[in-house]
Amino acid sequence: MDANSRVLRPVAARMRAINRASEVDQRLMESKRWDQRLFLRFRRNFLRYYFVRPPLGRVLLRAALSRDRMTPTFASLGAVRSGTTLLADYLMQHPCVVLPLAKEIGIRYLPTQRLINAQFPTRREQRRIEAEYGAGRAMTGYCAPNMPYLAFAHLAAELAPDLHFILILRDPVERTFAHWRWDQMLLASVRRDPMWRRFPDFDECVQLELESMRSHGAGMTTIAGVGAGGYIQHSIYLPFIKNLFRFFDRDKTLVINARDFFADPASVAKTAYRFLGLPEYEPVEMPVKNAGPAGNMLASTQEALRDFFRPINLELYQFLDRDFGWQ
Repeated sequence: MDANSRVLRPVAARMRAINRASEVDQRLMESKRWDQRLFLRFRRNFLRYYFVRPPLGRVLLRAALSRDRMTPTFASLGAVRSGTTLLADYLMQHPCVVLPLAKEIGIRYLPTQRLINAQFPTRREQRRIEAEYGAGRAMTGYCAPNMPYLAFAHLAAELAPDLHFILILRDPVERTFAHWRWDQMLLASVRRDPMWRRFPDFDECVQLELESMRSHGAGMTTIAGVGAGGYIQHSIYLPFIKNLFRFFDRDKTLVINARDFFADPASVAKTAYRFLGLPEYEPVEMPVKNAGPAGNMLASTQEALRDFFRPINLELYQFLDRDFGWQ
């Protein structure tokens, strides 16, 4: 069987790099010992691939060493807590996807084109992959939970005007609650301080945000996410998508229902490979590495959120000509 028709096999070194990145960041987030955190921060400076933001020193060094770098072919996007990390693990493990420096290419703390480009692979790395798998088969990309950051499309159009997009959208009620639960985990150390005793729980947050939005106000400030509004606003996808299609070809976009992906990640990943024109590959099953804590919301809160999102979801369905079945 020739290189153009064979099913590609996983690359062990790549799988180790992907798993090590999330392992170090997860341990760093969970560690309570200062000496262990110091060691992990030191170790993090030498990773091949990063789960989230890479060290600034690595980016500056790469920018100084080479400007002959690949232009990204794809961007996999979604709101925080929509499955973007798990989807990234499936996309990045494909042997023909040349690993960028990080899953999430830094933009907020590195807002220049040169430093963004430095986070992508060199053309030399591209040629190495093509020598093994065939000419024109290497591509690179990145994955980021940057919905609903409206300015993204304006910046990305200058960086890579021919990008293909994979958008993963989660039921907005489920995503809103997952986002809040994730933030509570990130805030766990400070929530023990007495100043936080009156801080609202999820049900009160929803009530406050809904009341604020009726008066055209903002939402609660989130910890995770892109800082655009509150928990509810992060679940309103259509403005981001409409602005994206102002700059990029709608036909070069694959939209994934997160519910389908969570149910059968490998099958959806293979759909994404075909969409990107990648050679056939059987993905390795990846664990969920940053699952948030469990929780339950009041039935009245769920009903209020369903009522709020119902017309918003309908407008999204009509625009994309697809019913996601979010009740």
